[in-house]
Amino acid sequence: MDEDLNKNLFFQTIKFKFPKIFQLIESKCYTLCIPQFSSLYGMNVSQKVVESHVFIESKYYQSEYETLCDDSSYFVENGFIVDKNNKSKKVKILFDEICYNKDYKSYRLLCIEAPLVGGTGIKPSISHEEFDHFQGIVKPQRPTFEQSIQFLLDSPASINSIVMRKADKLIEDFQNTWKIIKGRETDLKESLEILHEKVLNDLVCANAEYKQLQSNHKQMLNLSMILESYILGRLYDKIYKELLNQYELENMQLYEKTIKLSKHSIEDLGIRASFEPHLSKAIEIVNSFEKEKTPIDKLLSIVQASKEIEESIRARSILEGTEEEDILTITGDDALPITAYLLIQARPKSLQTDLIYCSHFIISSISNSSLGYHLVNFTAAIDYIKRLYQEFVEKQLEDNTISTSTTSPTSSTTNLTSSLSFSDISISDNNSNNNNNNNNFVDNNSLRNNLNDINNNSSSSSTIRKNSNPIQPNLNKFNQYNSTPNLHYQSTISSPLKPIIGHTENAHKYNTLTSNSNAPNNRSTLTSNYVYTKAPTVIDLNDDESGLGEFIGKLKDIKEDVVVGSYYVPSK
Repeated sequence: MDEDLNKNLFFQTIKFKFPKIFQLIESKCYTLCIPQFSSLYGMNVSQKVVESHVFIESKYYQSEYETLCDDSSYFVENGFIVDKNNKSKKVKILFDEICYNKDYKSYRLLCIEAPLVGGTGIKPSISHEEFDHFQGIVKPQRPTFEQSIQFLLDSPASINSIVMRKADKLIEDFQNTWKIIKGRETDLKESLEILHEKVLNDLVCANAEYKQLQSNHKQMLNLSMILESYILGRLYDKIYKELLNQYELENMQLYEKTIKLSKHSIEDLGIRASFEPHLSKAIEIVNSFEKEKTPIDKLLSIVQASKEIEESIRARSILEGTEEEDILTITGDDALPITAYLLIQARPKSLQTDLIYCSHFIISSISNSSLGYHLVNFTAAIDYIKRLYQEFVEKQLEDNTISTSTTSPTSSTTNLTSSLSFSDISISDNNSNNNNNNNNFVDNNSLRNNLNDINNNSSSSSTIRKNSNPIQPNLNKFNQYNSTPNLHYQSTISSPLKPIIGHTENAHKYNTLTSNSNAPNNRSTLTSNYVYTKAPTVIDLNDDESGLGEFIGKLKDIKEDVVVGSYYVPSK
């Protein structure tokens, strides 16, 4: 039974890899010699080899031909193609076929026993009939590591199993030799590429069917990705888990960002609201992202999620009878924020490690495939998440600043009545160093007694609000007392406060506060060198809700000096 030339690998290679040559054969009605399937094992189908099998009939002699590359001459005699320069070299013609071009002009296809040039002479391990049942190498599907084991180790006695046992030894040596250094993952990748290429070459050389597919780029890419998944799956504990430890801090920071961004609406994240009904199943798919073992597995989860969104959109448009021009489409501007949204909602805890893993440890050439596109999109989505978080933080700080300046009507009054602020001070008292073990705390009862003494010597009214459970403020951390600008200063020690001129004649009468430079921790303590021109009104503010309002009301009516005592423990 004659071979089907349409399935012949040599013929397919010419049609799809060298289409210009095939178009020339059709248009010029040249003769094409096609070696039979069994003779192609180990053959490298290059352009020169192809041109050596294209015959141009001689203008002067019947049954004589020149090759397209114009380096050999042949003639046909008794069913053989004979080399004109070496008549001992001849190849049998098995059969011929007549084909027609689009202008209905005929050209010939000659099926020959062996290649005219480029053949190896090695017979394949499988017959043509067996090869017909070989469906090629299927593109890997998730989970790729399990699929690679099933594909490469189909039986212990198979050729693949023999090759992979040798590969396992190389992988083990690699695991014991190499160490991952943070920031130098590229060095490790280069060594992985060498390992991958060696094992791939061993597989191709050992399998006749792989050898036949060597000129088919897509098939070889599929085989490369399957082998890559096998190697990375074996090295998962070595590579991925070490990356987890090295990027632990970055993973935690990025995880916190996704947590906070997940509380924002879909519009806040830059996605059209019309996409929201189509994203739920895609989120479920991306939830398995961090569980995948290989970089290709992780990318395939994003690819699958993207396809799920498209399927959801298509299904709804059919259900609702949407016009084709009105169907929702994912544009380039939509793809990035949608990928970021899926990651934000899935909230993988090791996203930075996944980024390093996918961007540095994919060995196969995927730049021109959908995987390459989704890798670029995944990388950009993580940058988008970081940038989006920073924008929200800056906006929140800006909003808080505006809110503080517009919603505080007492800010000017407070600044006026508190223009002199004493930081970390304590009130002098005979019992200031008694039972309190921490000298940085103020005795609130002593403070109250001193303030009462001041008010008892004045004719102005005073108000002291009682606090049944006073909180002792820590002077190392918080400012405690603010006084009005009418406080008269009289001291011989160095101080950042400027004295107010005048009003000294009655200074001795209200001699209650002093400044002591020998206070603990170099803190200043107000003593008798601080005097008032008048007995000040003393207001003690507690933490109750009405304290601030009453304080502001009193300030409007009080004409003389004011001492304000307050204490608080701000939130950490």
